[in-house]
Parts: sequence; C-alpha cells; structure tokens
Amino acid sequence: MTDLWPRLEPLLAAAERPARYLNHEFGCVYKPEADFRFCMVYPDTYELGQANQALRILVNVVNAVDGMAAERAFLPAPAMCDTLRAEGIPLFSIESCAPLAEFDAVGITLPHELAATNVLETLDLAGIPLHADERVESDPLVVGGGPCAYNPEPYAPFFDVILVGEGEEQLPEVLALIRELRARGVEALGVIEADLESDVDAQKIKEAGVASVELNTRGVCHVEMGMVTMAFEAFDGDRFDYLFLENIGNLVCPADFDTGAHTRVMLLSVPEGWDKVMKYPPMFAAVDALIVTKCDYLPLNEDFDMDRLKERARMLNPNLEIFVTSARTGEGIGELADWMQSQRAEKVQA
Repeated sequence: MTDLWPRLEPLLAAAERPARYLNHEFGCVYKPEADFRFCMVYPDTYELGQANQALRILVNVVNAVDGMAAERAFLPAPAMCDTLRAEGIPLFSIESCAPLAEFDAVGITLPHELAATNVLETLDLAGIPLHADERVESDPLVVGGGPCAYNPEPYAPFFDVILVGEGEEQLPEVLALIRELRARGVEALGVIEADLESDVDAQKIKEAGVASVELNTRGVCHVEMGMVTMAFEAFDGDRFDYLFLENIGNLVCPADFDTGAHTRVMLLSVPEGWDKVMKYPPMFAAVDALIVTKCDYLPLNEDFDMDRLKERARMLNPNLEIFVTSARTGEGIGELADWMQSQRAEKVQA
C-alpha cells in the first residue's frame, strides 16, 4: 500500500494540533502479512473519535481474525482538509498512513445525525465515489454502522453495506464474506427476469450492480422462446460468466422447452411447505439443483420436514443437488457458490 507519510510530514508544521495526523502512533497494531485490509473511520477529528470506545473494540475484533488487518482513520479539521486537497493528498489511515481508497473495505461509523455531512466529506477526501452505484470493483466496499444505522434509508445511497445492531459479531463475519468474494475474483453476471407485469425485480437487480433485462409474460404461465431471444438482443452483445434466466416456469407448468441453459435450478422457500414435492413432482424431476431458501424461518415452521423433502425429491431425481440457504444469515450461500463455480468450470472445460 502507498505510504503517504513523506508527503504529509512537511505539512504538519503549519497544521493545528499536528499530533492528530502522526502515523505509527504508539500502541498501534501492524499486520503486514494480512491479505485483507480494513480501515475503520470516525467521521470527525481525532480527539472525538479516539475517545469512542466502540471504534477501538471493532478494530480489535477485526485484528483478532487471522489474515485480516484493521486500521483507523479520522476526518481532519476543515483547514487541514483544504490543505490536503490543495496538495493532492487523499484521506489516510493512522497506522500506516495509507490512502483509504487502497483498502479492501472501509467502515464509517454513524455516531449522530450531525455527522451525516461529514460522511460525505470523508468519502470525497478519500477519493471514493460518493454514491454506491458509481463505484467500481477497484474501489473499497463502504460499510456503515453505529447508532444512526437504525434508520439506514437516508444513508443508503452512499453505502454498499449497512449493519444494523451491534457490530462486534457482525463486522468480522461481513468482512470475511467480502474477503472470500474478492478472493474468488470478479465474475460478470447477467439476469433475465420474467414476471407477469412490472420491472420491480429487474430494477432491484440493477441497483445491486448486475445487468438485468425484464420480460413480461402478461398472463402466460412461462416465458416463450421468442421472449428469451429478445432479452439476449437487449444485452447488446454483453458477455457474462453467469447468465441467470429467472422464472421461466413454475410448479404448475415447468418450462419444457430447451432454453440452452447449462443448469436448471428450482427455488422452494421454507414458508411454502415441504409437501410441494408431492404436489408438483414434474418440477423436481426436471431440475439439476433444488435451493431451499429462507431456512432462517425453520424455527417458526415446525411442520417443515427437511428430511422428508430431501428423501422425496431424490426419489424423483436421484442426482438432485440440494442446498439449504438463507440470504439473511448467509447460511449455505458459500456452498451454493462453490457448486455454481464447479458447474461453470465443467462446462468451460467441455
């Protein structure tokens, strides 16, 4: 990572309270061997932020994880912000005097409402695009949390992730997920989304940074091949590592035409009930994988018999892969991603 200290040091003689900006502070933790680097930011001056115990706790819990390093940063005083901009020096961390934009992830605590504009000043001074939808893969993921995260919607356009609640357990887990996804590499995704009406789902997918085309079947129970052809044309030659064709059929009338898909997947949510496997066997027999979603609802649905679902499904389809997942908790997502990558690798080699 870039060391900004040689450029910063000459500026400190004229700075108010230059100790705010000294790198290699006494008692700092250094983990040069770490392959994932996180910077925790308090969006105000050093004196205010260093007194915040939560900041120190979060940095410590991340540093306790093997392979992860956490540093701190604070928003300089207004005059120093002006000086840094004039000299072309971005916002930096205290421990290593490294630019925030070079970290894998940046966390910004939301201590109170009056700090809202300081969040924008922090991002701008760091050279990180203000809006999440303007950032690219080379930018760090911006994570928010803290007391004001309980009403996250006003901050949503500026953060990639907002953690609601206590961060001591959440933060290391989220950073571990980000680390795993970055290690897997960037993969281009596209989605052809089919619904009877509207483009609500397609817009949500686009807001997540994934290319999407909406198909409206307008009363037809599944998409027709002509619709799929139009969707391909709408992508205007874009190429993807994974292209998802969603809602091509349903439990009553699964699509029985060849879409050219390499793999067929069915989603069944826990609230729908396990007995769908007996009511609609054609779908279970036609797919390569079954994803049982919303497994975090299992404690609320005592009648859902996972063992009988798997037994019945594999009677219909002995080679069926079954994944039990929760988008809310992340359970099973890693296993599903591994399987998808292995499926793609087999097709590419073939």
